[in-house]
Amino acid sequence: MEFNFSFRTLDSFEDINKVVSFIHTRPLDYIGYSDWVEKVRYQLGHAEKMAILAFSNRDLVGDLIYQHHQSNLPFLEIKNLRTEDFFARRGFAELWLNKLKE
Repeated sequence: MEFNFSFRTLDSFEDINKVVSFIHTRPLDYIGYSDWVEKVRYQLGHAEKMAILAFSNRDLVGDLIYQHHQSNLPFLEIKNLRTEDFFARRGFAELWLNKLKE
């Protein structure tokens, strides 16, 4: 089976809205999840958090949201990493994490 996908960082408010809509529909019963998602919208818009998006054709199929650690140490914190079920267990997380190392 052939996969047509690409990865890229956020480059517009439209992307922020896409990723927020994507993660908003996947709460996994976390308490306060909707509030967290709205906080993420703000933080992405103000570059407090960053994201790498995965697209298949033009559809968003996954996200990696991360931020710099609040200490001065050179650490990153992964805040959200999700893919559509169809793309699960196909190495997307490894690709994302390797991209963060660059």
